[in-house]
Amino acid sequence: MTREKVKIGMGIAVVMVLLTASVLGYVLLRDDDGDNNGVNDLVVGDWAGPLLDERNATDDGVDDMVDANNQFGIDILQKLIEEDDGNIFISPYSIFTALSMTYEGARGNTADEMADVLHLPANDPVRLASFARIQNDINKGSTEYDLATANAIWPKTQYEWKELFIDTIKQYYYGKVQELDYIADPEACRETINTWVENQTNDKIMDLIPQGVVDSLTYMVLTNAIYFKGEWVYEFNEDDTEDRPFHAPGGDVEVPMMFLKVEDDDKLPYYEDDAVQAIELPYKGETLSMVIVLPKDGDIDSYVRDIDLNTISDINNGFSDAEMEIHIPKFKLETKYELVPIMKQLGMKDAFMPGDADFTGMSDQGMDPYISNIIHQTFIEVDEKGTEAAAATAVVMRETSAGNQHFFNANSPFLYMIKQNDTGNIIFMGTMKDPTA
Repeated sequence: MTREKVKIGMGIAVVMVLLTASVLGYVLLRDDDGDNNGVNDLVVGDWAGPLLDERNATDDGVDDMVDANNQFGIDILQKLIEEDDGNIFISPYSIFTALSMTYEGARGNTADEMADVLHLPANDPVRLASFARIQNDINKGSTEYDLATANAIWPKTQYEWKELFIDTIKQYYYGKVQELDYIADPEACRETINTWVENQTNDKIMDLIPQGVVDSLTYMVLTNAIYFKGEWVYEFNEDDTEDRPFHAPGGDVEVPMMFLKVEDDDKLPYYEDDAVQAIELPYKGETLSMVIVLPKDGDIDSYVRDIDLNTISDINNGFSDAEMEIHIPKFKLETKYELVPIMKQLGMKDAFMPGDADFTGMSDQGMDPYISNIIHQTFIEVDEKGTEAAAATAVVMRETSAGNQHFFNANSPFLYMIKQNDTGNIIFMGTMKDPTA
């Protein structure tokens, strides 16, 4: 099986670039208006291509955005594991995308804090186009698997929205823009958004926004949804699945454990060091895979607290093909998180403060809009045939009163990730402590 080594670095470029370019009649300019708003003010030209505009994308820019997404996911996972002693599953990509759209309308210190938390590189033309390339790659389609992502913003009907913001959402996020009348019927607005999410996730993410979150003071809701379904290259035989003990933190539990033996000409990527074993299970098409990292001491919390981009890079770059016997549990998991407290802990504070939040890049109208909720919901099911996973994120803005044969037995807590193999972009990640929970 052919593999490309994944380049993941710790540094994110912070060089401000003044770019004036004209490509096929397209103009992208920095507006040096002296407002110190933390982002480049862009004049976005018309883009009529079938995909997102990636003409200013670079390979280094894609690497920077992948690093930003992956580090952001690690940051969230490390915070969640401090507060949640159960199973965790998130889509760093979904959260990152929804907040990146919100960032496009942020200004001043609000934008600075968001950029720091999201680890965003400073060059807006390259950043936007490089992230557009990542989104285009996710949505390129395949006969081997299902993978798709969609974005939408739902602004209030009563206001005029800045053309730059709306054009940026359409041109670089392919965002659906639908104004809603939150004053007349906030419950109908909530149902409209939730129905869109359900449609985009094959009904795996239901009722993303709870009752009461959307009301007459809602300023805007920004949403991302992502859906994945893939079959293993090497499927597990259902007849070989049997109940076996899993060493959960609260004591051993019996779980349906799948079994796969890979030998002779069929080998799988395997990694081992003093602390962990890891395997990579490819999905058909071999452009995506699941990586499972199994700490040898069973202490997944301590392991996750210490990981960083270099940790993930060492594992990805250290894989070598090996004959293996594999045991991993079948499991199905649904999670839901309210992420405002975690974002505050990571340093994103002004965005949640009425009067301090600055989202004037969206509109000059509105009564001190701020982010009131960040809701993230996920679904995953792993069985003998493959994996189905989905996630959605809603940012709700409100107005002030928005080699040799190896044995891999995953019978103790582990970290797992679903990633794109060519870039290393982590789309989903989580920790499994108890498959029966």
